[in-house]
Amino acid sequence: MTPKLTINKNKLLLVLIIAAIALLAVNVFLIDKGPEKEPEEVEEKPAEKERPSGRIGPLAQGKQTYTILTDKPKNPQITEAAFDLLDVKLGESQTVTVKVLDAENNPITSENTVSATYYTDNGSSTILLSLRRADGPDLVTTWEGLWECEDSHDFIYQAVIKATNTASESSVTLSFR
Repeated sequence: MTPKLTINKNKLLLVLIIAAIALLAVNVFLIDKGPEKEPEEVEEKPAEKERPSGRIGPLAQGKQTYTILTDKPKNPQITEAAFDLLDVKLGESQTVTVKVLDAENNPITSENTVSATYYTDNGSSTILLSLRRADGPDLVTTWEGLWECEDSHDFIYQAVIKATNTASESSVTLSFR
């Protein structure tokens, strides 16, 4: 009879272990579930522009002149843009000078315009440039304007130069940041 008792003890021990595991599983399930709560209303906010932390890098100091070359020139062709002080600070002024080539020698009329649209951290502003000089034999005009820096440009700093004559228009985008 002794051997039967040993088998029953093993079976009893196995049953107790299984019962303990089952009891533990039920307990974990009940604690994890907890009392049911109504979902909280979450107010959705409009997505904000993500910006990198810190400044991207220093700007070139003083006057900077950019020669603009393209494999498919369009008339009028913007050939040069100069920014005097490129590293302009909030509240300061920047002089922008643009040279435009008109290979078709179209006459200069009131329809000829050159503008600069500045894109900065929080917005944009457009200035019209004034005609300062016209040279030939190919008609090269020099335009100049003054931009008052009224916004930070730590992350976004671009100038879109647009030239228009009686027949067409062209533009170039210069990205400083």
